[in-house]
Amino acid sequence: MNDFDSFFKDRLKQPEVRREYYRLAPFYELANQLLLLRKKRGLSQQELAEKAETTQAVVSRLENATVKCSLDTVVRLAEAMDAIVEVNLKLLEEIHQENEAEEVVEDECEDELIREQEMGAVFFGSKAPEPCRAAMMYWVDPITKTLKDPKKMKRRALEIA
Repeated sequence: MNDFDSFFKDRLKQPEVRREYYRLAPFYELANQLLLLRKKRGLSQQELAEKAETTQAVVSRLENATVKCSLDTVVRLAEAMDAIVEVNLKLLEEIHQENEAEEVVEDECEDELIREQEMGAVFFGSKAPEPCRAAMMYWVDPITKTLKDPKKMKRRALEIA
């Protein structure tokens, strides 16, 4: 684990920091998803704004997470890109359990790397030639730092389609 990860985990132990982080995380995740989907659709901010019957400035502010938008605006933007909006609420206890599971996976990765090094494995460039097998089963959400089970994600995608 690097210094930033340690710093981040220590800061999240403080209730006021954790509360603010989880309050702001959805806005940044939304901004990221809007930007990526707009780029994937090959639309400019202006083109998306026209399709969603809003202004380019609104799209820009949402993509930069500088404003708190209404759910209605998000739905209109999604519809303009032939997408849907999913909303879910999660109990804090569940997030803490997922974070603990993530730490176990990280420990397994470090243990595997140490075992390989002890067996005389030689690594060039990076620490390991491939991701550890334990981590390959999960996807870590960059905003919430929670583990996502790819089987569940695939099942959800199939249900939506």
